[in-house]
Amino acid sequence: MESPLLILAGIPWAVFTRHRDFRLELPGWRVVTVKSRSSRTATLSKSWDGVLVEANLADYGAHIFAFHACIDERERFERDVYARHRLVWLEKRLLSVYGETAFQSEMQRLADFEMTWRARVRPCSVREALVLPESSFSTNEAMAQVWERAQRVSTTHGDIESIEALFNHFRQLHHKSGCWQDRKELLFSYLGRHGAADRYWQWKFTYLLPERFHFDVRHSRPNQGFTISDRDRVVHSFNLYTNVDAHGRIRGGH
Repeated sequence: MESPLLILAGIPWAVFTRHRDFRLELPGWRVVTVKSRSSRTATLSKSWDGVLVEANLADYGAHIFAFHACIDERERFERDVYARHRLVWLEKRLLSVYGETAFQSEMQRLADFEMTWRARVRPCSVREALVLPESSFSTNEAMAQVWERAQRVSTTHGDIESIEALFNHFRQLHHKSGCWQDRKELLFSYLGRHGAADRYWQWKFTYLLPERFHFDVRHSRPNQGFTISDRDRVVHSFNLYTNVDAHGRIRGGH
């Protein structure tokens, strides 16, 4: 199987050229470097589109290790990849050891955690809870944390063991007879495979969904109308059924 992609981004030109012979190599990963367009500042502002191009071509998922000096601007980049790819912020101090053994060692430590995340958190089929659209699937407050906690967990934030426990509890509450059932008694079947393909939205937590995948949603009681929220929290009403993708985009219905 092809290795997952690790994108190293935001390294200032001056730092990169000073160590032009350095190549970050991490076992089990395909590593691509997308440099900052600034000579001396660690910033993604003008190179972010290039990062997304690389990420959206990665069939086995993209993990982005990035420098960006302005902490107040980071939310923008996080929104762009939330629940699609992984984004790990690197500490500015690491630029002082770029190209050295200390930098290689820290990247290896972080990459090892990401590989553990892939093995224990990342979904590997459409039947897993993380593939459900968090905006559309109604659950209790504790269970509603599962998506964000899976996205935010890192070497410094949260722990994988508690997320695994949350997965197990979520499944016990909501998996019924081969599909998911939420608190509003809506059934989310993961057998849908029609409609237009949109590669930008085809990733869920670095897992590449099948083309045209969506959930077929209906009420558990036959011919019962229902409401459902989309990814923007806009409420839609349906009489019989609707289709919704893994990110909460409504794909039609009746």
